[in-house]
Amino acid sequence: MKFNKWFLLPAAAGALVIGGVALADDRDDVMEYLPVNQQPANAEFITEEEATKIANEKVDGEILELYLYTDSRRAHFDVEMKDATHEYDFDIDAVTGDVYDFDKERLDDDDDRDDDSNDDSSTSAQGPVLTKEEVIAIARKEVASGEVTKFEQDDDHFEVEIRDGNQEYDFEIHKVTGDILEFDQEQDNDRDDD
Repeated sequence: MKFNKWFLLPAAAGALVIGGVALADDRDDVMEYLPVNQQPANAEFITEEEATKIANEKVDGEILELYLYTDSRRAHFDVEMKDATHEYDFDIDAVTGDVYDFDKERLDDDDDRDDDSNDDSSTSAQGPVLTKEEVIAIARKEVASGEVTKFEQDDDHFEVEIRDGNQEYDFEIHKVTGDILEFDQEQDNDRDDD
């Protein structure tokens, strides 16, 4: 049987390409994962110390976890923090240091949610229910500009959504106390503002 050397050439080239791709995935430089419009020239990642400083400026609390993720389209630090009343989860862009996703949730969230059987929507077993204007004023203390795009009352809280450009802010505000039970901030880069 005669061996055809032309058969080996494509197989060797394929092995070289596959090996090169495997080695490229192990590199620390992940700029190819960032969207092109977010790739600064010669960008370097902020340090863990810088990310910690940014996190502490955003929340006065204890850092539970701080990880650098480079396996997504946007390299970022994922930060989990807590203080006496809330737990926070947010993302810090690893190149710019911008906080682009932010979640806030009360630690005792499940304990505060009472099943009010009172049919009167202006009062509950805990006291008078806040008005729409009062609830929006509470949300405006956190987000001063933008348009209120959603306002709904649930069993024990109001849900408020505010959009400001490509930022979306979602609140759950207790209907009697006015406490912010949950807060979420997201950057929507896919939003097409016409």
